Amino acid sequence: MTPWYVKTWYLKVVMVHFFMLACSSQSRLAPVVASSDMPTPEDGVRSLVVPYPPPPASVETMPPAPIDRGCLYLDGQWAFGARDWQWVAGGWVIPQPGCGFARSRLFWQTAGANSEELRFRPGRWVKLDQPSVDCPSAAACPGSTAAITP
Repeated sequence: MTPWYVKTWYLKVVMVHFFMLACSSQSRLAPVVASSDMPTPEDGVRSLVVPYPPPPASVETMPPAPIDRGCLYLDGQWAFGARDWQWVAGGWVIPQPGCGFARSRLFWQTAGANSEELRFRPGRWVKLDQPSVDCPSAAACPGSTAAITP
């Protein structure tokens, strides 16, 4: 007969392995291009003046992954409309080969002798090896309910 403490230990080991497998991330996230925190001259050209920063990010529930392994998930983000911030939901996309997503940026830029303005540069698809070169927008995955395709 097996002692009770051996049965308990065995049960704990099985439960730990189960939870490790169940909680492990199997999501496929779109590649994101790392960018410097310092604005570049290019940021000023492609940005717009905004009156105030966006609210905190919205919490999204990632929909189930499509069967197509080429589909990657791109998180939602804030975009500035005509007068205010609008949440653009994330979704499953098929990025162009060799492309990644450069997240939107918010930064201060000198506007005159003693003033600065808050600027927003929308997120965009860029080449992974040349982040200054834009890529075509990613296509929405077949059967996806939402897709962010700036």
